[in-house]
Amino acid sequence: MRDLKNKMVAGIQIVVIATVALLGSVMHLWADDLTSQLNVFSPGTTISSDQVNSNFDFLAKALPRLKGAVGTSVTTSSEPQNLATITVTPQMDGNLLLLANAGVTVEQGQMVGGQSWGYSACNVCVTETSNGSDGCDSVVLDTMYVTNIENYAPRIHVPFTVYRTVPVTKNTPVTYYLTAYFEPGSVGTCIIQGSGLTAIFLPGGFMQ
Repeated sequence: MRDLKNKMVAGIQIVVIATVALLGSVMHLWADDLTSQLNVFSPGTTISSDQVNSNFDFLAKALPRLKGAVGTSVTTSSEPQNLATITVTPQMDGNLLLLANAGVTVEQGQMVGGQSWGYSACNVCVTETSNGSDGCDSVVLDTMYVTNIENYAPRIHVPFTVYRTVPVTKNTPVTYYLTAYFEPGSVGTCIIQGSGLTAIFLPGGFMQ
């Protein structure tokens, strides 16, 4: 069980590192693309206030922006439950990087008859549908049954992150939900604590 937990924590670390690298790459590409989006001035050139104001307006709309929602803590069931909701209306075309985080506790249960541990999987999702079950990643606990220890159940608690990148259109509001559910057929319990949903707007010019 310790090996499983270590592997899952290592996986979270990889996701965080990859996300930071992605943001760095996006900002680099976006900076390279600014010359095609902004008015560029040369020494000795007459500059109008409209050109300067246009540059400021573009930067105000295009700079990456954050919006977050704090989620609830729940003991999950087999039906997806909403933990947090976020609505974003972009001021220009671009992309949203959606990051869902949660503390996930999974306790494995016994199969009927009490002769072996059952499969336990807790799903955390970023979805466009209220109480949706798409866009999910899973925390899984599936360990060997221990026959000589009474009142024992394998249990893990891990920080967990799910991320999605989606295109968005200027002045078109979009809503996303953070949901969670215990996979049907699983036994035991799954508790979500400290959840949240963050949307990071990324300008779309670099993808042209």
